[in-house]
Parts: sequence; structure tokens; C-alpha cells
Amino acid sequence: MRIVAMLFLLLAGTALQSLFPAVSWLGYANVPVICAIVIYYSLFRGGVMMILVALLAGIFQDSLTLIPLGYSSFGFAVGCLIIERQREVIILQSPLTHMVLTAGMHAVVTILLTVLLVQGNLIEWQPWWLLLKVPGAMLLGVITGPLVIAMARLLEEKLGLIEGSSDDEGAQRSYYGIG
Repeated sequence: MRIVAMLFLLLAGTALQSLFPAVSWLGYANVPVICAIVIYYSLFRGGVMMILVALLAGIFQDSLTLIPLGYSSFGFAVGCLIIERQREVIILQSPLTHMVLTAGMHAVVTILLTVLLVQGNLIEWQPWWLLLKVPGAMLLGVITGPLVIAMARLLEEKLGLIEGSSDDEGAQRSYYGIG
């Protein structure tokens, strides 16, 4: 069931990412829905599942554009391995963590893709474009990351794959309604 949920999240994320238009004033950065799914799996799963999601997510993301297949997979896999090494010092449930990690990974993948494409003579080097696209990618990552990760967690919770506290019946709430 975990594999089915993973494939559903990747396919739904790919479809959702393809629906959002790229905005020119953000350097034509795409909305990082697939990147946020990779962050979710690197934070809450790890191991083989995390690498499988990184590789598949990269292929799905590259299939949305004219980028050769596998370029994004490299960036996602590197980001996942870094997150897995630092997972013990990361606050996993924090939306701020989700914002920072999604923004950071989306920016790093954008830079890696640019370097790989310039190295392969597939695009011309345009530093002004990268200076516009990286902050745009980070901004979209800050907005998108917590939303997608919360939805992925909720889906797995409703499917019974993880235990959670989103149901009011079993949840213990603090005085202020959080926790």
C-alpha cells in the first residue's frame, strides 16, 4: 500500500505541478510540488523508499519539460542524502522546516540543472536569468512546501499508513488549540 500511495502522490504532484503556470517575474520557476513530495519522503521515510522517490520524481519532473531525463533525479538524490544525514537535528513536524528545506532543495536543483544544461551545451549561460530564477524558486518553495507536505502526511494518515493526530476524536489539544 505504501508503494501505491507513493505513486499516487508522485502522479498527482506531477499533474498539479503541470497545471501551475510559470511566472516571468520569478524567472519562469515552476511550483515545486514534486520537490515537496521528495522532501516529505526524505524527512519521514528515508532509505530505499527515499531514493526511489527522488529518482522517480526527477524523471517525472524532467518529463514536464525539455530537460533530458535524469538531470533532476541527480539533484533530488543529492538533496535527499543531505537531509537524511542531518535528520537527527531537524525538527520534522515544523512547517518552518518544510519551508526552508523545500526552498533550499528547489534552489539547489535549479542551480544544478542550470550547470548540467550549460555543461552539455543545451542552453547558453545567462547569469542574470539565474539571479532571477533562484529567488523565485525559493519563494515558491516557501509557499508550496508546507502545504504539499501536510497534504501528503494527511493522505498517508487517512490510509492508515502512519499514525497521526488530525482526527479530533483521538487528538489531544492544548489550551490554544495546537499540539
